[in-house]
Amino acid sequence: MTFATEYDEMSAGEREIQREHFIRIWGFMLTDFKLDKTELIVYAVIFGIYRQYCDCFVGSRKYLQSWCNASKSAVDNALVSLEEKNLIVKKYRAYGRMKRAVYYINTEALPRCEMFRLENQNADNNKKIREAEKRASLGL
Repeated sequence: MTFATEYDEMSAGEREIQREHFIRIWGFMLTDFKLDKTELIVYAVIFGIYRQYCDCFVGSRKYLQSWCNASKSAVDNALVSLEEKNLIVKKYRAYGRMKRAVYYINTEALPRCEMFRLENQNADNNKKIREAEKRASLGL
């Protein structure tokens, strides 16, 4: 299951931060990327989705605001800054008649270390397996 699918199936209350939710701050986010407080938390949330689901972040800015304890404009500024630093990629996805911004991690910007190379390789393999299983279940 992708994050987008799981997110769409959540109720409004489930889309809010729950007690068991967490994010992980990696050292490279500070040492290599030199992110400020709001950028750091926004990036960590999006990066966590990427690592868990190999997918984009489709959540709301309100969700990011809750994590950052920041205003909408602060989150918007962080998203723009992360795009300008080429750390995330913003795309649009159609949801019925609405277009919604979704955010991907720019994997090319990740530190060139063995841990991420292997994780990215495993993530790509897992994604291909999930896609094959989905096609098989649809009889394609």
